[in-house]
Amino acid sequence: MIPVLLGIIAAVTMPGLEDPASVIPGLALGHLHPVMIAIFVGALLAAIMSSTDSMLLSVSSILSTNLYPLVKPDAPDGERLLVARLAVPIAGTLAVVVALYVQLVYDLIQDANSPLLAVVVVPFIAGIWWRKANRTGVLAAMAAGFVVWISLAFMASAWPGDLLGMLACLATLLVVTPLTQSTDPPRPARDRRGEVVDFNDRLGVLPLFRRVGEDSG
Repeated sequence: MIPVLLGIIAAVTMPGLEDPASVIPGLALGHLHPVMIAIFVGALLAAIMSSTDSMLLSVSSILSTNLYPLVKPDAPDGERLLVARLAVPIAGTLAVVVALYVQLVYDLIQDANSPLLAVVVVPFIAGIWWRKANRTGVLAAMAAGFVVWISLAFMASAWPGDLLGMLACLATLLVVTPLTQSTDPPRPARDRRGEVVDFNDRLGVLPLFRRVGEDSG
C-alpha cells in the first residue's frame, strides 16, 4: 500500500507533474530535508542494486541449473558454473539494451509480467492441482500461450495478449494432456530429497482448513 499512498499523495500535492516516473524523487525534493534526501537517494540506489544483482543471479541459476542440463544432461559442475558466469554479463547487457529501448517503467513492468500470466500461471496451477498434468501437455501449453501473447503484442497491441495467451495456454493443456497420457505419463511431485510429495490434503497445510477438516471428520 505504500507506493499506492505515495501515488495518491503526489496526485494531490503535485497535480502538474509531467513525468509519472519522477513521483518519488519529486516527493523527496519537495518534503524532505537535504540530509534526508541524501539518505533517501542512497537507500533507493541500494534497493535498485540489490534487486538488480538478484535478478542477474536468478537468470544465471535458471540457465545453468534448469535449462542447460536439458541440452547436456551429463554436464560437469565446472561447465555449468562457466555457463552461470557467462550468463551474468550477457543478461546484464540485454537488460541495459531493454532499459534504453523502453522509456517508461510502467510499460517495462507490464511487458515483464504479461508473459507470466500467459505462460506460467496455468501450468503452475495444473502441476499442483491436476494429477493428470504431464510434461508434454505443460510444454505445449506454455508454447501456445507464448505464441499468442507475442503475436498479439506485435500485430494487435490493443488486444489483451496476456489474457488471451492464458486462455490459449489453458485450452492447449486441456487438449494435449489427455492425448499424451500413454506416451508421457504424469510424474509425481518430489521434494529436494527425492521423496514423493503427498497432495491429498492440499488445503490442510493451512491451520484453518486443517481444523475444519478435523471437525468435520
